[in-house]
Amino acid sequence: MAPGGARLRELIRSVRECKTKAEERKLIAREGSAIRESFRDPSQGRYVPRCVAKLMFMHMLGYPTHFGQMECVRLTARREFPEKRIGYLGLTLLLDENQEVTMLVTNSVKNDLTHKNHYVIGLGLCMLGGICSAEMARDVAGEVEQLLGHANSYVRKKAALTATRVIKKVPELTEGFVEATKRLLGDRHHGVLLAACTLATEMGEQDVDARVALRAQVPQLCKVLKSLIYAGKSAEHDIAGHADPLLQCAILRVLRVLGRGDADASDAMSDILAQIASNTDDSNNAGRAILYEAVETIIAIEAVGGLRVLAVNILGRFLQNKDNNVRYVALNALSKVVVVDTQAIQRHRAIIVECVKDADITIRRSALKLVYSLVNANNVTTLTRELVEYLEACDEEFKCELAKKISALALKFSPSKQWYIDTFVSLLTQAGQYIDEYECNDFMGLVARTPQLHGYAGRSLYRAACEEGANQSLCAVATWVCGEYSDAMVHAAPVEGEVLTKVKHDDVAKLMIALLNEAKYAKLKPLIMTALAKIAGREPNEEATIVPILDAYSRQMDLETQQRANEYKKILTELPNLRDVIFEHIPPPEAPKFVAADTMETLAKKKAVSAVAAAQSFRDLLSFDDDVASSNAQSKGADLLNDLLGTNIDAPASASATPATQAQAVDLLGDMLSGKTPSPSPAPPKTASSADALTDLFGGATIEPIASPTPMKQNAPTTDVLGELTSSGPSASIPFVDPFQNMSGAPPAAIEGLIDLMSDATPPSSAVPPPAMNAHPTSPSPAADIPAYTKGPLSIFLVSSKANPLDPNETEVNARYVNAGPSDIENFSLQAAVPKTMTLTMHPASGTTISSSVPVSQRMIVSTKAEHAAKPIAMRLKLSWRQDGFDMSELATISSI
Repeated sequence: MAPGGARLRELIRSVRECKTKAEERKLIAREGSAIRESFRDPSQGRYVPRCVAKLMFMHMLGYPTHFGQMECVRLTARREFPEKRIGYLGLTLLLDENQEVTMLVTNSVKNDLTHKNHYVIGLGLCMLGGICSAEMARDVAGEVEQLLGHANSYVRKKAALTATRVIKKVPELTEGFVEATKRLLGDRHHGVLLAACTLATEMGEQDVDARVALRAQVPQLCKVLKSLIYAGKSAEHDIAGHADPLLQCAILRVLRVLGRGDADASDAMSDILAQIASNTDDSNNAGRAILYEAVETIIAIEAVGGLRVLAVNILGRFLQNKDNNVRYVALNALSKVVVVDTQAIQRHRAIIVECVKDADITIRRSALKLVYSLVNANNVTTLTRELVEYLEACDEEFKCELAKKISALALKFSPSKQWYIDTFVSLLTQAGQYIDEYECNDFMGLVARTPQLHGYAGRSLYRAACEEGANQSLCAVATWVCGEYSDAMVHAAPVEGEVLTKVKHDDVAKLMIALLNEAKYAKLKPLIMTALAKIAGREPNEEATIVPILDAYSRQMDLETQQRANEYKKILTELPNLRDVIFEHIPPPEAPKFVAADTMETLAKKKAVSAVAAAQSFRDLLSFDDDVASSNAQSKGADLLNDLLGTNIDAPASASATPATQAQAVDLLGDMLSGKTPSPSPAPPKTASSADALTDLFGGATIEPIASPTPMKQNAPTTDVLGELTSSGPSASIPFVDPFQNMSGAPPAAIEGLIDLMSDATPPSSAVPPPAMNAHPTSPSPAADIPAYTKGPLSIFLVSSKANPLDPNETEVNARYVNAGPSDIENFSLQAAVPKTMTLTMHPASGTTISSSVPVSQRMIVSTKAEHAAKPIAMRLKLSWRQDGFDMSELATISSI
């Protein structure tokens, strides 16, 4: 065998002749061993270049070649050109910038950059352009800058490309290359100008000062572009009838960077961009590449509206092209234009919608993303109708994303609530399995907040659920709406444009029973039980049909179904006087801020209300008085809010808090349950601003403020019972979080104990005055038997007392956690926070598992600063527990203990 093994050509032939991978590995191992021996033998130094060439081939095959890296470094230091070439090529292939070996070659490169032979200089520049690290870039930046003015165009071109690598690695070196780059942009050599454009683009992206300095070259670049369009630069660079399209694209990229954010530079290049957009042929890829870069430049710079419309029209022609690649590029470019000028794209809306129906999934996804950006309140009906029609025919794997997009668009830009109901019902009918649960919750919340459309929504869902093969999501929504508003379905007059459908309670009950007998709707059984119970509660004639069904399901193996069936049967048969109370309509939840469909019709009103509220808030901030310290002139809610915020601002009570408003807030629970409009009444000693301030501070909809219980009225015992019922149930927004739980308005697990409590309740003989806010009780409060917080079966009782007679500012709070449900509450934990004017010490709880028979207790010590002793104790609670295999987490605010 020849020294260093076989020749490179023989090695390649031998590798190709190997029939198995094991045979190839054996051959490479034998050849690698021979190369190592050759490196160790000084007498075979003339074979080192050949061995390095073999290592490069072995490296391309994926075999380790680290043992030859130092030989590459030694080859670069040799004087002969062939050996230098192999050494630099080996460094470029076998090494990368992260290896420390590259630092050893820095000195050799610096020497070669000053060599007389321009080919040797080119070798060093090529290596630096490939694997130059930040340290090497700093060392060779001076030499590279000098080479940008070299007499040889070959060296100038490679120096420009190397400078691009240098400023990428070390952006702070950009300033040193600005003047040289200006000169290169005026070079007449094709290769130098192309490399200079690359360098200028990178400099403009990296450094703002460099971008400003290079803007003086915009007229020169426009002149070059004009010469390329009309005269042609060189015949050898002509491609498909276009003069040097690569250089044209490079210049357009430079102009895009230089014109960004500068009106003068943009005006200077507007004429040439218009000429390119108008005169370039797009029948081949070279012309389309130039047009695409011109469009990208027009979008990026401060172009006039007419020029932007011209660019959008070019992209519109691209969309009509049969080549999928061209259409894909056009869709992506239009996605950038839509941010700048949506109106210019609207004329191509029909073509974009057609792209949603394309066979190529990448085009469909890009078109759908663009359609989502194009939709507004003016065209939502047209676009949504077309998308819903396509939803029925599109591929199965594409329906999920399309259905979610349509749902989001309808919710965001709905022109009316009736249109949104129609659209969402159509979505549920065609692709209900892809509709998210939270989107269904939003829809049910919107229906609940629109009393005039209760009957319309119920009848629409009734018709859809009666169709054969209705999906589970559709039936779940239909069950809830039909059960909750069955009376409106029967009695409400049809709205304009509605398909006339006469529905009776008997028809709704038959639909629920049919769903109950279908095995595929097994998960909906508890929800259907609730709907049937509400129908029977509102229409006594249906009781004879529904009670036997509840009795049959009261012996089911499923615990949830069995529990609900038993509870509802007992309420219907044994407590007829409470049916109207328990099965009344659930109060509608608050509208989420992102639901535009619920605010489109009242947008002007809400803007006016917001402006008045903002002005009032600003006046309140300006009217604070630090000298006024009397607690009689201040709102307790404002004091508590200031404490929680950690400020000393004592804002006076707003004049807008009229007595009628305060009375409404205090008696809001009774008014909600009675369904009557609250009437003005004298303001009680305690205002409702405390809970409101805490709610606003801690996020509003996500926190349930718990206030002190409202005193019971002597002449209204029914209202008192309802107040206790509501205090034991979840908040009004809970049914819309999970449509499969608690749809009756009260937690099923607590109904038995609730009925017993209500049967033993007697009307009070006299009204009990509200507790005073200016002093803490010195003994257990009369409200010790009234829970401060209730969530499902969990109740929290808080009793405060002065346990330390030596410290009047110290209050002991004894907490008792009671479980009213049949299953244990496990892993229970409570975290509490108090205002900054107080300190809280919590002792360990007596346990973490709360059973139905053994409550858990915990002791807390609250110390109040002397100057704030008159203020009530307020707490922010964070609760977490596990019950029936589900992890629960809640936040609550106790405004007064």
